[in-house]
Amino acid sequence: MPNINYLLPQAFTPSDCSGITNPTELEAMLKYALSRYKLHIERTYKSQVAWAALLLPPFLNEPADAPTLTMAQRIIEKRELMPHYQPFGEKHYEPGQPQDDIHEIRDTILIDAQPLFTYSCADRVEQQVTHHGLDISGGAECIYQHQQSSFPVGAYGITIPPYNQDISQAAMRSFMQTPIQTNHWIMFIPTTGFSLKSQLIFSHPNSGFKEVFNHYGLATPHLSPGTYLPYDIVAIGDTLIPEEIPGTHITSSSTSESCVFVTENTGSTSHST
Repeated sequence: MPNINYLLPQAFTPSDCSGITNPTELEAMLKYALSRYKLHIERTYKSQVAWAALLLPPFLNEPADAPTLTMAQRIIEKRELMPHYQPFGEKHYEPGQPQDDIHEIRDTILIDAQPLFTYSCADRVEQQVTHHGLDISGGAECIYQHQQSSFPVGAYGITIPPYNQDISQAAMRSFMQTPIQTNHWIMFIPTTGFSLKSQLIFSHPNSGFKEVFNHYGLATPHLSPGTYLPYDIVAIGDTLIPEEIPGTHITSSSTSESCVFVTENTGSTSHST
């Protein structure tokens, strides 16, 4: 029997949410898109399992096709080809293994999650802040008209150009005041002008847990004035922003500013250069 390639999942066609400015319509569209993705996952997995189960008997006596048989077994046992988002990964140490023997654990898309906040226009960011208690310094606009007059305003009324976004100390304190739910997604936009500005580092000293969230400033994209930018979900799951429990240590770092350390159980804030 000739070798047969294993079944790959078909590509998922995302919904186009660009140009949707009404928050209610956008929320409905995103729910619809996630429902489509859930159905896509279910159909893909069922077809893969059926394919693998069908091929198992013929391969039992075919040594030449042992690799394909092994892969089919892994599909059934571990669902390896089940499509999922892998935006961020954390290094995980296996018990009893040397510390340099590590692998990546990645997030799986959460189908029923509601938005925590989005980098969007100032009004929408304000709505998310009001509903979820997250305070950010204006936020990089996601669906915005590419005009200087629409740039967000930060502390002291200073206009924040897209290449100078940052997260303020007030944002860090808000993590202390209001626990952040972990089953939510965060959306960015694809653009030719992203530049890394700072990081949010979440760690738990007792367990050794550490997660880094890169905060990007939105540099001027190569688009015409008035062009709307599409949403792109790039961060999903409960390892991006860990559950807030006593002892959690949160750090805001930037190449141009001092670090800000906040410890949840004391509520203290200190500075370090």
